[in-house]
Amino acid sequence: MKISCGLDLLEISRIERVLDMQAERFLARVYTPGETASCAGKAESLAGYFAAKEATAKALGTGLMTSGIKFTDIEICKDDRGAPYIVLKNNAKARYQELNGLDIAISITHERSYAAAVCYLLRGDLSD
Repeated sequence: MKISCGLDLLEISRIERVLDMQAERFLARVYTPGETASCAGKAESLAGYFAAKEATAKALGTGLMTSGIKFTDIEICKDDRGAPYIVLKNNAKARYQELNGLDIAISITHERSYAAAVCYLLRGDLSD
């Protein structure tokens, strides 16, 4: 087995600026309707989800948009206790399967000016 890790950090003010300039377009391109509802317009939550998507793409060994993986192919959900988990769709799901993904986990945090996320991907070694 192998573990892939992705990490992302960003300033919450970046999300605030884009929301001020083009909120509707940005939200539709980056977030699913469920994510938009979950974040309730809070810039720190949206920044955390953005970081989580970036961290997940890094754990998958790709970038967003350049590899055919769209932001909305990675959905951040919450379980009944409020802990985040990832649902992969379309090209992100195909990449996970290509890597023989066994499990994927995400952790998100935000504090004052920054939001960060780390993603771990447990992969089955195809030679096992």
